[in-house]
Amino acid sequence: MEKIPSINELLSAFFRHIIVLAAVVVAGFVFSVFYALGQPRLYQTQAVVQIEQPRLQETLSGNATAGSNLQRLQIIEQRLMARDNLMSIITKLNLADGADDGTMNELVSALRSSVRIERITDPTMRWRSDVSPSALSFVVQDADPERAALIANEFLNNMLEQSRSSRAERVNETLEFFESEEQRVGAAIADMDAQIAEFKRNNADALPESLLAQRTQLANLEDAELAIDREMIEGATGLRGDAAARAALRNEQLQEQKNLIQTRRALIEANIERAPQVEKSFASLNRQLQQLTDQFTIITRNRSEAEMGQMMENSSQTESFLVLETALIPEHPIAPNRRKIVLAGTMLSAIIGLGLVLLLELRNPVIRTASQMERQLGLRPVVSIPNIEKTRLFNLGKRTKIGIMVCGVLVLLALALS
Repeated sequence: MEKIPSINELLSAFFRHIIVLAAVVVAGFVFSVFYALGQPRLYQTQAVVQIEQPRLQETLSGNATAGSNLQRLQIIEQRLMARDNLMSIITKLNLADGADDGTMNELVSALRSSVRIERITDPTMRWRSDVSPSALSFVVQDADPERAALIANEFLNNMLEQSRSSRAERVNETLEFFESEEQRVGAAIADMDAQIAEFKRNNADALPESLLAQRTQLANLEDAELAIDREMIEGATGLRGDAAARAALRNEQLQEQKNLIQTRRALIEANIERAPQVEKSFASLNRQLQQLTDQFTIITRNRSEAEMGQMMENSSQTESFLVLETALIPEHPIAPNRRKIVLAGTMLSAIIGLGLVLLLELRNPVIRTASQMERQLGLRPVVSIPNIEKTRLFNLGKRTKIGIMVCGVLVLLALALS
């Protein structure tokens, strides 16, 4: 069984094939350098905008919840990353350079993937989903540092414009809606008032407030009718001649009065009979009027709040965005790490070179020293004749070779890390 060689023998083997080892290491180093230089650089920059809380309470304008703030931010982010907005940015910054529709789609996808919107929140409150962020960061990665800064600043300006326009649009639309609703409900109330007035005119005798007078009048008519009947009976008893004729004429007059009283009684009884239905219809009209009045009150209050929100928006008292940091042109790329690529390639080539040296030694297993012979064969040589070489200009000793190899490795490492 072949025994493990000593460190001196391994070093001697490496020194014997120092040219092969150096060639492999240098070739790997050169290849790593060219490979690292051939990789496209990626630069990163960012722009930060702070979300300022309203100076006045937003309850005045009906927008006090954190959920509405988060929803507004989500809407703004979605508008920023929309295809039309990205195409407008590409056109404004001349990123297309006469590209066709197919290339434009690729540019939109590339721009969308190169821009990242990050919300900055309090680290201690990240577990809550309803906490509004305190700032937004636009992180852009691109192969061109100047273009990365332009894109980040353009997204920043676009976000500020989207915020201003969305707030103004939301406030104006809200105010216009409540103003139109106020006009609509006001017209409905006026129409309902006219209907109630007409209903009162048509059913004045059957309304609840006139029933007491109607019943009193009915009782009076009944008493008058009884009095007429009594007078007619008394006047027709025991009369002869002219007195009887006068009594008959008087009875005819009383009968006419009685007929009028009966007609009036029938009308009053009909009014009293339909009074419940009239009261029901009148109550329904009043309920409709009350509902419209309540709606008008709510709409008027909301319109006042919308006007307050508009005044707050015009005076910049609502939630706003303040630019904390504009994007600067990055000086150093974030990727690729060329030092690591060159260092890894050099180390890999050194490992390959060492493996190649071991392979060459295994293919030519020659006993070169007395110690190697004694370890391999178990025999101690009597005489060991050293290899005597003539002195040449380029014949270097072992220490010199070790120094050259160490210096070469140090130079390669220094170049890789520079």
